[in-house]
Amino acid sequence: DDDAEVIAEFLIESHENLDRLVDDVLALEHDPEASATLASAFRTIHTIKGTCGFLGYDRLERVTHVGENLLSKLRDGSLSVDGDIVTILLELADTVRGILGVIEAQGNDGADDHEDLVARLGAMAEGQKIPAAVSVASASAVAETPVHGPSRFSTMRSVTIAATTASTIDEMTLKNQLDTMV
Repeated sequence: DDDAEVIAEFLIESHENLDRLVDDVLALEHDPEASATLASAFRTIHTIKGTCGFLGYDRLERVTHVGENLLSKLRDGSLSVDGDIVTILLELADTVRGILGVIEAQGNDGADDHEDLVARLGAMAEGQKIPAAVSVASASAVAETPVHGPSRFSTMRSVTIAATTASTIDEMTLKNQLDTMV
């Protein structure tokens, strides 16, 4: 079936793109003004957004759209990369990866609208300072997200980095979450 092939290709490319996005975000943490890296991160999320819109994955499109808006403001210099933005962009990547897992398992993008993340991304795109704290529940969700090949390491890096900025995860909980991923 042609649709199944298109969706399979979309999933493969999106996982690869997410790995690139995580690498770009981690690079931005060290060089927040790297315009080529910002452009790459923007193109990556823009590509996922455009394709999921074409395929009718409205929830995924909405999440990637607000992420794209934030990346656009970073790219044009309206906003600057800081630790909270790095953390929320890593959370965006993890959420998109989770939605892709739902698509793989169920054939649709699920019932979760990810309202909290959408609201925080939107607020940050408008210049509001909103801490992108990670809770134990979201660390657990990341650990349960289906991960494929090398992206497992990207997810582990993002959980580790996000957790270092959050006060709601204790070291033992984080270690247990990471151990379940390996």
